Amino acid sequence: VPSWLASTGIVVDGGWTTGLAATVTSLLCVVSADVGAYTFGRLFGSTPLSPVSPKKTVEGAYGGMISAVLCAVGVRAALGAPVHLWASICVGLICFVGGIIGDLIESTLKREVNIKDSGDVLPGHGGLLDRFDSYIFTGALCYFFWYWYTWLSKGAFTLSALLPPGTAVLFPYVT
Repeated sequence: VPSWLASTGIVVDGGWTTGLAATVTSLLCVVSADVGAYTFGRLFGSTPLSPVSPKKTVEGAYGGMISAVLCAVGVRAALGAPVHLWASICVGLICFVGGIIGDLIESTLKREVNIKDSGDVLPGHGGLLDRFDSYIFTGALCYFFWYWYTWLSKGAFTLSALLPPGTAVLFPYVT
């Protein structure tokens, strides 16, 4: 853990808690995915993603996915998270998928009641719910990924335990 992070007091015993890793990563990845999706969608978007949310495009979704993955990898590097690169890539993908599901579900709810915005607390942002819809699923998904990743990395369970007896030789990279 970098010394600047340890000095904040939010890191317990010099290491990450599952909740801290999930919260920081999911918040930053959702923001990154939103910015990436908006930017790519505005620049390259032409294919509608869903009739529920007509301004969202497939190209924007790809931009959001790339941005979320790059953000997760960047968070890993910047905060010195002791995780594998593949785990950071998975977290970025999980944050992107959870964010887009939350966003589309919120858009569906708005369409069901025939409203454009879920409120006017944040003018130009579609309402307060529009700012938080991506976090509804992302936080839980990210937390459970980190929980299982941490559990597996401590050796509490190995993937080789899933293999039938005597077949481990066929899968030398599964530990």
